[in-house]
This record gives sequence, structure tokens and C-alpha cells, in this order.
Amino acid sequence: MQWCFILLYGVLFFTFIYCFFNTNILILIPTSIKHIYYEFYADKLTWFFESLFALGGALSNVYSLEYIKDEDYKNKFLLVLLVNTFIISMMGVAISYDIFSFLTFWEMMSVFSFLLVIFDFEKEENFKASVYYIVMTHVGTIFILLSFLGFYLNTKSTNFLHWTNTHLDFRWALFVFACSVIGFGMKAGFIGLHNWLPKAHPVAPSFVSALMSGLMIKLPVYMFIRYYFYFLKDYPSSFGFFIIIISLFTMLFGILNASIQSMLKKILAYSSMENIGIITLGIGLAMVFKSYGFYKFSYFILMASIFHILNHFLFKSLLFMGAGSVITRTHTQDINKLGGLIKRMPRLSIVKLIAVLSISALPPFNGFVSEWLLYQGILISAKTHIKALTILSIASASFLALTGGIAMLTFVKYFGLSFLGKARKIDINRISDIGFFSFVSLSILASLCFILGIMPFIALFFIKRLFGVDWFNKDFGVFMIYSPMNFGYISPVFIAFGIIISILLVYLYLSKPYKIYKTWACGLSNVPSIAQYSADGFSQPIKKITHLLYPKNKDLFDVIYEYVFTNVVYFMQKLKNKIQSGVLQVYIAYMAITILIVVMVAKYV
Repeated sequence: MQWCFILLYGVLFFTFIYCFFNTNILILIPTSIKHIYYEFYADKLTWFFESLFALGGALSNVYSLEYIKDEDYKNKFLLVLLVNTFIISMMGVAISYDIFSFLTFWEMMSVFSFLLVIFDFEKEENFKASVYYIVMTHVGTIFILLSFLGFYLNTKSTNFLHWTNTHLDFRWALFVFACSVIGFGMKAGFIGLHNWLPKAHPVAPSFVSALMSGLMIKLPVYMFIRYYFYFLKDYPSSFGFFIIIISLFTMLFGILNASIQSMLKKILAYSSMENIGIITLGIGLAMVFKSYGFYKFSYFILMASIFHILNHFLFKSLLFMGAGSVITRTHTQDINKLGGLIKRMPRLSIVKLIAVLSISALPPFNGFVSEWLLYQGILISAKTHIKALTILSIASASFLALTGGIAMLTFVKYFGLSFLGKARKIDINRISDIGFFSFVSLSILASLCFILGIMPFIALFFIKRLFGVDWFNKDFGVFMIYSPMNFGYISPVFIAFGIIISILLVYLYLSKPYKIYKTWACGLSNVPSIAQYSADGFSQPIKKITHLLYPKNKDLFDVIYEYVFTNVVYFMQKLKNKIQSGVLQVYIAYMAITILIVVMVAKYV
């Protein structure tokens, strides 16, 4: 069954690439209800995101060919069907261009992702995580609906095309902005709205986690771009400053929490929160530039954010699916029990190392280039002579540098303690490397991480055409990438060439006769785990400095959410007992009232 979907997504991928260069589409499907119809519209931005969904769908299905067999799920057919319906619903969200079609596909995406999180429902942690997720995602949907209501009341239209360049007075603009930040920020994982991320990702099937982190949480970012660069024509710079501030705290809070985790997928879940902060930092800066009329700088930094969306999809999908292969073979995701996997899983180790170097933003891999472009946008903002922007740009550069340093430390722990050293509490001799199809899917992602690191102009060639501007035609060449006003430039090809030459020289220098010894464990060869760093010991310095953020070994928002959530569940149970009276006449009355409300809405709206 997966082969049918792989073929479908392959055809769709090349179709979307063709449409990117050749056509926009508009499809209108009327309904029998007055003023209600389904509208679908696709421009270059839509085709770009749709191509990511198609590529992600194809690679996740290739990976699942072996993963589902290894995990031995009871209902494999249902799992494959749910996953691909989830992917198709994400495609539907991106192409939807009116309230009703958007909410239909958004709800499908939320429900099917919920079913995938709870798929292994016999485990208590899966059930709890899925309840958190479905409650939070519907709270977010309420705020999204309120933001739509703000546009509708001002335009008298449910059509997104009619919202383009909408002029709203400050009160309505503030209302729409606040609701969109809460609604879409809930799904993206902004700080304070992120609680479902570290709960849902670790328990979902690993290739589903890859889809949720690599693709699903990018849809709110896609809508941020639509809202603030397509729908709203005028808004104050304070909106952009707010996005910048919340992004800074999101990315720092995310990577701090990732650094203290010992579970593979929990590290990656919090890291997704960090990367969402990095992406929306660029969007916030672009909003500020736009509000002050610096349109060239605005599109440059927005382009950097979109490039990081692509890069994060590649290396985070690779990391999650690679983590799934580790968990399947070792039956644990606790780093404290792993170690020495590089000896038994060399193929997986190579692709995982590429992913770790990419997410750590080290050259010559793709994460380095997109973060370099973001740094350029931040540094340029300091040259605008706008005091608030100058101060915030210094803070942004500092936060981004600090986040990058902690990210590097986190993924040294992630890779080093899992793949290097000696095995701690697993039988290393019974572990086998990944199979052919898993290696193919992971190798494609790893190759793209490397290719876009040394030849980023391939991606930038597409991205710079998203907004119909031609300011950058000479700025992205094969050998050199410039920022506006020649503020900075790099040559990824020469960087890669220099690194390769350095590695070859080191190899030639060390290519003398040598002996192979066992991994040294400070003389304690029989009990190597005592002599090796544990995951907790590795991150102890950070945890000690930031201990106030982690009461009772949970993050601060975990404690708040558990208190609120417990009381909400208690209230809902009481309400249920009141509503469910067991009297047939009462249920008939509920139905009559509901039908009456629907009829009145259909008549007067």
C-alpha cells in the first residue's frame, strides 16, 4: 500500500515544482448553503510548501516500509491509512483559501494527528499525551476562528483573496493579531503554548513525529506569512517587536529544556520549539522592516526564515526517523542506557552525524547557511538608526548566539552518548544496522542537508521568487552569497572545500601503522558505565544555572498546565454529569435547539 502513496507523492512533487514556475490556480466549489463554498488557491508560496509535503510524504512512506514491520504494530493497514490521510489534510490546509475549506482541512489534520498520537492507546502515556494535544489544538482553533471573524466583520467575505491588503483600524488589527498569535502559536509551539510538543512527539510513531515536527508545525508559520505579508496591509512596528520577543524566549527556553533531557525524542521535541523560535524571529524582523518601509531588508530576512523552514524539515525529519531506528533496535530512547552504537550501526551513524552537524548550524551543512542569513538580517537591522530596532537586534544576536552554543552542546550529548563510547545498559551484540529502505530515505535527507549546505543557491533560486521581487538576482551565485548592501558574504563551496582538504591532510598525517584498542574507560573495563558521562551529568552545569525553570524536574509551564488541566478535567466531568441526564426528552430538546440555531445562522448570515 505504501508504494501507491510513494508513487502518488512523487508525481505530486514534480507537478508542484512545475506549477511553481508556470501557474497559479483558483478552484471554487459551491455548496447548497447560502454564502458557503469551498475555495482553493495556490500561488508560488503555496506550491513551495506543497512540494515539502509531497517530499516528506514520499520519504516517510519509504521509511515506514521497514519501520512498521520492525515495530510490529497490530493494525498496519490502519496506521498507513491514517498517516497518509494526515499528509493529504496538511496539503489541503495549505491550498485552502476560504474559512470553510481551511477549517475543514485544519480539523482533519488535528483529528488524524491525534489518532496517530493515541494509536498505541494501550500505553497510558500515549493516552495522556493525546488528550493534552487534542484539547490544546482545539483551544488554538477557537482563537484562529476568532481571527477569521475579525477579517469577516471588516470585509463581509469568507474568501482569503478578499482579505488581501485589508485595511483594519488599530483595534481590529490588534484583535486579529492577538488571536492569530495565540491560535497559530499553539500549534507551532510558542513558549507558554508549547506543552503538547514534548508530550506528543515522544509517544507517536517516529516517522509520524518527523511529519509533525518537520511539516505540521510549519503550517502555522505559513499562516503567519499569509496574515502579516498578504492579508494585513498596515500594522504598527510593535506587532513585529512582539513576535521578535516571544521568538527569542521560545528558542532559548526550547533549547534549555532540550539540553537537560535524556530521552532521544524529547530532546528533538524541545529542539523543534527552538527552531520555531528561530524561524519566527526572522518573521518578526521582517514585519518590523516592512512597517518602517525597508522592503528590501524585509524580504531578505523573510527569505532566510523560509530557507530555515526547508532546512529544519530536512534535518529534523532525519533526526526523528533516525531516532525511531535506534528505539526499534534497542527498545529504549534513554540516552543513559545507550552507547557504542556506531560500531553496530555504522550506516545510521553516518546519516545521524550529518543531521547533528546540520541542526548545530556547522558548515558545510544547510543549517549553517540559513542561520548565517538570519544573522545578516539581524546585523543589518542595527544599521537602520532606529533605536528600538538597534537595541532589539543586539539582544537577538546575543540570544541566537547563546541558543546556538547550547544547541551544539545538546547535540554533542545526543550523538556522543548514544553512538560513541561503550554500551551502558543494552546488549550491543544483538543490535543490527538499519535496512535498505530506511537507509535510502535517510540518505536522501542527509544528502540534501549537505547539498544545500554547499550549494544553497539551489534553494534560494526558488525562495527568492516567492514574493515576485527581483532585488536579489545578482546576490546568490554558485560560489558567493551576499547580503543586501554587501554587508556580508560567504562562499559555502570554498568553506566545504577547505574542510575537505583539512580532513584529507589529517587523514594522510595519521595514516601510519596503528593498533586498534578497546574503548578506554579509566581502567574500569568491566563497568564502563561508571566511567562515562551520563546524560544528566553532561547537562548538569546548565541545569544548575537555570534550576528555577525546572521545578520538580519539570519545566515551569508543565507545572502550571498540570494544575490548570486537572481542574478543567474535573469541571468537564461535573458538567458532563449534569448534561447527561439519561432522559430521552432532554436529548431531543438538545437536538431541536441545535437545529434551530443552525437554521437561524444559515438564514441571517
